[in-house]
Amino acid sequence: MTDFTLERVVIPPHLDHPDAVDFIATAQVRNAVAADGYGTDELSLTPAELLPVWLDQEYEPKQLFAARVDGRIVARATFQTRASPADDVAWVVVQVHPQFRHRGIGTALADHLEILATEQQRTNIVVFTASRAAEGRHLESPTGFGSVPAANSEVRFLLGRGYQLEQVERVSRLALPV
Repeated sequence: MTDFTLERVVIPPHLDHPDAVDFIATAQVRNAVAADGYGTDELSLTPAELLPVWLDQEYEPKQLFAARVDGRIVARATFQTRASPADDVAWVVVQVHPQFRHRGIGTALADHLEILATEQQRTNIVVFTASRAAEGRHLESPTGFGSVPAANSEVRFLLGRGYQLEQVERVSRLALPV
């Protein structure tokens, strides 16, 4: 197991702010994980594209966490809710840079988010994760079209934590010009 630390990331008011360094590093992790999960970097977003979403906290409060190894941010986790404490849903994402997986970092971040959900009485946790196409047995979506490869590490990770597949979102692309 790798030695790492977990911390909450301060959302900077702008990208020239001294606190922006960590936010930018989490964006880089997000993009590396997205490229690995989708097989393309076409869904990468710049820190400038991500920051406005994080600055808008009024209706969907969000928290950003990071894991560091030797001072470098190698993973990120997000926790998002609705503003009403009566709402019981939390949306969570755990993203570990591909070079730092299978070292306990994702488990620690997931544990942290689940504790946070419990503390805030968010009894329904919704997870979104990319899962690259692969051969072998697939887990079918019970609520619509699609499936995910049962042997993919993110699928095994979530099933092992007690999550169940509900929906598959399909991503399509059309290269222009046609």
